[in-house]
Amino acid sequence: MSHSLGELVEVFGAEALGIDAAEWQEIVGRGGLRYGTDTLYNQDLVGAAPGLSTLRQGGPGATAIQRRAALHRPAVRGIPLTRMNNVQAPIVVFGTTGQTPSGTIKLEQLFRPEKLVVIEQTNANAFNNPAQGQILTGAFVGAVNMFPTAPGVGSGIHCGAFGGAALGNEIMWATAKPAITITLQVNFLQTGTFWGTMYGKTLS
Repeated sequence: MSHSLGELVEVFGAEALGIDAAEWQEIVGRGGLRYGTDTLYNQDLVGAAPGLSTLRQGGPGATAIQRRAALHRPAVRGIPLTRMNNVQAPIVVFGTTGQTPSGTIKLEQLFRPEKLVVIEQTNANAFNNPAQGQILTGAFVGAVNMFPTAPGVGSGIHCGAFGGAALGNEIMWATAKPAITITLQVNFLQTGTFWGTMYGKTLS
């Protein structure tokens, strides 16, 4: 199914979709883009190729200036139909007591993380859900720190907060553009394996 431009921007951000601030202000701030007698609202832009084509080809009410404007702005050039998918990406990290290794996720699509679930496997081959001996000390999308404080054990989040049955622990980290790496740093209070699943949304 296709999604409105407003929905896509809300999930992935205008920048991730290649829409600059001036274009988004024009779409949202004025309630729509008016060309001659036609008004293109933000919810109509996805899949609006026929109307845009008419404007570009000199359809009713379209002046030469308006046609050039439609061609100039990427936001109204015709965003392709998109499918927003709910996905889950695995991230597995092994560490010994006192270590802080990193695990990574890299997708070939726009990816917006929304929820992290962690299951801990101990050195004795027991499984803890929620985790008991692991701390998330850093989270990065590319080089951008997703924590409000600098990474470190002192500012970490105990992975017990990311249990499978936990409620209200959703995350809204920055959108990872295609091939951008998401990195999680995990401090191990005891030797074991961090079995993580990152739930989120992609576009295809």
